[in-house]
Amino acid sequence: MVKQLSIWCIGVFVLFGTNACGSRSTPEPSRDELEKMTAVQRGAIFIKTRGCMDCHPMTEALRATTQEASPLTGMYSSTVIHTDGSTATVDEAYLRDSIINPRARVIRGQPATMPALQFKATEIDDLVQFIKSLEKISRSEK
Repeated sequence: MVKQLSIWCIGVFVLFGTNACGSRSTPEPSRDELEKMTAVQRGAIFIKTRGCMDCHPMTEALRATTQEASPLTGMYSSTVIHTDGSTATVDEAYLRDSIINPRARVIRGQPATMPALQFKATEIDDLVQFIKSLEKISRSEK
């Protein structure tokens, strides 16, 4: 199942083009199509269509010089150090807070450039579920 999810996620990212952070130049599926998807699938769509991947690479190996933010794979349940020296474990609440108010806690070594984007609560839930699913992929690759 994890490998199928990984292949599906890669397919999503190949299918949709790159766009500017927070823009919607890549069309999303219709509301009816989104309703038929799982939370993880919808989260994968939102990650790509909302421009998140322009800065957040899927893995550390894919991090290019233009991608300056934390990789998504392996982020969930990791411990991060903030610019103020505080630490936190990335859980669902941390992800939600970081999506809603991205500059409240900036990870050390990362620029404070993530914009505050407007997501519905259900979309944030889908994003969180997608990022959580990447932890399973990360563990299966070790």
